[in-house]
Amino acid sequence: MKDRHYILIISIALTLVGIVMVFSSSAVYAEALYANSFFFLKKELLWVMVGSLMLVISYNVNLKFLRKVSPYLFVLTLLLVLATYTSLGVKVGGAKRWIRMSGINFQPSEFLKFGVACILGWYLSQEKLIKEKTFKDFCFCLFIIGIAALSVLGQPDFGTSSLIGVVGFIIMFVAGINIRYLLSLFLFSIPLAYFFIVKFPYRLLRVISFLDPWEDPQGKSFQIIQSFLAIGRGKVTGVGLGESTQKLFYLPAAHTDFIFSILAEELGFVGAVSVILAFVILAFFCIKIAMKSQNVFSYLLALSCILYITIQAIFNIAVVTGSVPTKGIALPFISFGGSSLALTLFAIGFIMNVSKQNESLKISVKQNAGVNQEDKLRRKIRRAKRFGLVSV
Repeated sequence: MKDRHYILIISIALTLVGIVMVFSSSAVYAEALYANSFFFLKKELLWVMVGSLMLVISYNVNLKFLRKVSPYLFVLTLLLVLATYTSLGVKVGGAKRWIRMSGINFQPSEFLKFGVACILGWYLSQEKLIKEKTFKDFCFCLFIIGIAALSVLGQPDFGTSSLIGVVGFIIMFVAGINIRYLLSLFLFSIPLAYFFIVKFPYRLLRVISFLDPWEDPQGKSFQIIQSFLAIGRGKVTGVGLGESTQKLFYLPAAHTDFIFSILAEELGFVGAVSVILAFVILAFFCIKIAMKSQNVFSYLLALSCILYITIQAIFNIAVVTGSVPTKGIALPFISFGGSSLALTLFAIGFIMNVSKQNESLKISVKQNAGVNQEDKLRRKIRRAKRFGLVSV
C-alpha cells in the first residue's frame, strides 16, 4: 500500500470519528436551541461532502499551475479576510471572523493559511533562492507572514494568528533562511506577544485562569474546569458513547473547540490516545511524503499543510487539557466547523497529490534508467560486431 493510501484511510477514520462526536456532543444543544437534534449533524455532513470534493480537486490539480498562481491565491485569500471587517462580516460570539453567503457561514482565515503556504512555497522555491537566501528574502517572507497574521489578529483571532506565525517560522527555517535572522525574530516576538496579551484584558484573564484555574472555578476558569471534569470522568474506557454529562450545558463549546474533552469522557483514555496516535501516524506519513519530494515547492507545500494540521491539533488538545491558555482553535477533522474541515481535507488532497507526483517521478527515473541501460547494451553489441567478437 502506498503512503497516500495510508493518509487517506487515516483521514477518513478521523472524519468519521468527528461526525459521530459532533452528533453526540451537539444533539441536546441543537434540540434545545433549534428543536432539531440533527441540526449540527446535517451541517457537518454537508461540509464533509464539500471537503471531499475539495480533496478530489486538490489531488488532481497541476502543482506547476498552482505554483504559478500562488501570489494571486494569497491576495485573494487576504482580501477575503479583510472583507470580514466590512458589512459582509458576520459577528459570532464577540468575534467577526465569518462571511455569510447563501445562508452558509465560512471562515476566510482558514483559506488564508493555505494562501500563505502557497506564496511562501512559490517564493522560496525560485531557482535563484535555492542556493542562497539574503536578508531581503527574509524580509519578504516576514512581510507575508506579518500581514496575514495581523489581518486575522484584528478579528480577533489570536490562535490562528499564532498558528500562521509558527508555521511560517518553521517553513523559513527548513527553507534555509539564515538562523541569525530567525533567532532575532524569535527574540523580538516574545515582547510582542506579551504586548498583545496584556493589552487586551480578556487574553490576560485567560493566562491568569491558566496559571491558577481553581482560583475562580465558577467564573473565568469555568470552561477549563468543566473540561477537566469531562476528561476525569472518562477514566480508561469512558462512560460510553452518547453518555456524557458535561455536554448537557455544563461545558461551553462542547461540539467545537472542546470536543476532545467530550471524546475523552465518552471513549476514555483509550479513545483519546487512539485519536492522538492517529494524528501522529498521519504526520509521519505526510512528512515522509514531503521529504521524498524532488521539487522545492511541493516539499514546502506538503510540509506547510501537515504542519497546520498537526500543530493545530497539538494546540487544541493542549488547551482542553489545561497545558496552555485557552484559545479558539478547532481540532482538525473532529470539531464542528465547516471551513476548518473543508480546508483540512483540501490540504490532505495536496499532500496526496505530492505523493502521486513523487511516484510518477520515480517511475520516470526508472524508465529513463532502463532506456540508458538499453543504449549501453546496444553500444556494446556494436563494438563487439566491429571487432568480430559476435556474428551478425
